Amino acid sequence: MKRDMELVREILFLLESQEDGAILEVPEGLDKYNVASHLEIMSQANLVKGKTIWADNEPFWMQYNLTWQGHDFIDSIRSESVWNKIKSTVKDKGLEIGGLTIDVIAEMAKSFAKDILGLN
Repeated sequence: MKRDMELVREILFLLESQEDGAILEVPEGLDKYNVASHLEIMSQANLVKGKTIWADNEPFWMQYNLTWQGHDFIDSIRSESVWNKIKSTVKDKGLEIGGLTIDVIAEMAKSFAKDILGLN
């Protein structure tokens, strides 16, 4: 599986919008296996905390919450203009956003937000 930062961002927004402790409803159009796999690596990155219950090789029940670090990260990439600038900059450098670490993406987001606010 290749890490998909667009999916990571979408999952973070989904988790933020639900009640703490709620079971994650995977929206139509998203692959529940891919969501479950990304939740596992997001947990390893300390963006989320929770668990997936598997039954007959199916992700049956996914209950996750954002961690403090997850809230910080989603706040850093919340703005569409900042997110698009990150993606554009990465593409201009001949890279893929999935090839960057969470820390690099967060630092880019902070820098672009500071530019927008005139703080640099």
